[in-house]
Amino acid sequence: MLGTQYRQLGVIGRLAIPGLVAIAALLVARALPGQRARARRAQTSLVTLGVAAIGLFTGQLQAELLGGPDASIPPHTGYRILLVSALVAAVLAAVFLIRLRAGLLAAALSVAVLVVAITTILYLQYEHGWPVELLFLVTGAILVAAAEYGRRERVVWATEVLAFAGPSMAIVTAFITAQDGNLPLEIFGGLLAGAAFAASVYRGSAGYAFAGGIGLFAFVLDIEFRYFQSSLGFAVSLVISGLALLGIALLLARLLPRFRRVR
Repeated sequence: MLGTQYRQLGVIGRLAIPGLVAIAALLVARALPGQRARARRAQTSLVTLGVAAIGLFTGQLQAELLGGPDASIPPHTGYRILLVSALVAAVLAAVFLIRLRAGLLAAALSVAVLVVAITTILYLQYEHGWPVELLFLVTGAILVAAAEYGRRERVVWATEVLAFAGPSMAIVTAFITAQDGNLPLEIFGGLLAGAAFAASVYRGSAGYAFAGGIGLFAFVLDIEFRYFQSSLGFAVSLVISGLALLGIALLLARLLPRFRRVR
């Protein structure tokens, strides 16, 4: 409704819909008993919906203050609106995550933090390369720190979601921003993937293992397609990537019993 009848709703309608959804979701979530697992899952889903609705309400409120759908909002202002909305959603997701310790809220926090990082780059007009990677490195470090805190508190799903999201952001960003032939940045992404995979062995973390394993495989593929695509080394690099994938799979299989013991 908000999308199809956007202009006809008016200011009150455009603000009331996300606002009422947020209020209803949070009130019902609070009324649910949290002792049973099914009720806790429903509570987590409702809280996540409430966080998303509050983020939408924040963005819509900023747009209405600037003149609503008929106003000509420049891209720079639009990035600021998205940035503020994502920050509000990230803070709320973090607060509820501390209370409910649910994997869904950890995923919501990761997405909100990712949007904050992307809109910060667009708002500040960062150039591709090391400045962008540094921002995502800080963002990933925040999520990794949250994951380690959750591990210390013996939280399972939320910890592994954050452990996967934190390193993945920095690793993927390194490969994307190295598209102009920045080999040191590309190698840095591979080192980050290796560090994440090593951390999975040390910490017994499935999240680190998947982030590091996918990152290492992507690193090998990226190197071969970028530097060996038109040479004899392409066949050799394909063999190397296959061996790397096999090694990652074997290491993950050996780590699975340890994951079960940690959980």
